[in-house]
Amino acid sequence: MNIELTHKNASNVDKYTALTGFTREELTNWFLADYFKMFDDQSSVTETIGSMLFKDKVSAERVQAWLIERVSKKHDLNCIQTAINSNADGTFDVGLTVPCSWEEGGRYQVA
Repeated sequence: MNIELTHKNASNVDKYTALTGFTREELTNWFLADYFKMFDDQSSVTETIGSMLFKDKVSAERVQAWLIERVSKKHDLNCIQTAINSNADGTFDVGLTVPCSWEEGGRYQVA
């Protein structure tokens, strides 16, 4: 599998391979493995994927359904507020909030 990096990411990989002595592949794989470990924390993966911009509405709808399924395990479906937003650049994002426990009437933004 070949993955093309942006110039900025390739520059960062090169900078840190020189520092660590890792090859580009070793450093990139180590970094990705470490980053994906954070996804074991359920809120981290929800917030990370929920903050993405999507190329099409179908992808945003799929992520919205996934977010609702995950969040509804902790919150009643009737309290979840969500919307898909169409952005000026042609991308879509998902907004999703739930009641927050630390502020009367406040909302916590999940996505």
